[in-house]
Amino acid sequence: MAAANFSRDVLIDPPFYMECNCVLGGYRSSKKGELHYHCNWLKLGKKEICGTICKQFYCKTHSDYIDRGGTMPLPCLCCGVGNLRLSQLCEPCENKYGVEDK
Repeated sequence: MAAANFSRDVLIDPPFYMECNCVLGGYRSSKKGELHYHCNWLKLGKKEICGTICKQFYCKTHSDYIDRGGTMPLPCLCCGVGNLRLSQLCEPCENKYGVEDK
């Protein structure tokens, strides 16, 4: 079994997500000090996120889409491309691995 690291050395440096503008951390604007985020909506057919600056986790367009009952794209389990399929595999990966929806 692997031993757990209980040393205090890991607590000295802040985690990587506090230093950058990535998914977990926001940033403060210089004007009013408001906290802003980048929209985390995964684009369909691509491996990238929306990235629009917003005050919550999704921009206004995608927040409205969720409120209306729309489904969020999930990444393909093999290649990471955003899709809306039940099997969570994009069409090329379904054909490659021979997976069919039942």
